[in-house]
Amino acid sequence: AFLTPHKFEEKDKTVNTYQVTVSGTTQYILGLLYALEQESKFGQIASMTFEKVTAYRTKRPKLYGRFTIQLVQ
Repeated sequence: AFLTPHKFEEKDKTVNTYQVTVSGTTQYILGLLYALEQESKFGQIASMTFEKVTAYRTKRPKLYGRFTIQLVQ
């Protein structure tokens, strides 16, 4: 899910920073990041973290990827 972007303006540039959280396998998350940055040219990946969380009720692990994308206009 894309949250409202953080906007930073400097001289003649505007930097929009988006924070995104997705869940899935490591390969799926990395593939999504590659597609966003290289294939769609949406922006550049500024940071990336993985978090493995165990569901309380099911006791199953779930992998989350949180990343920040910056788009300079």
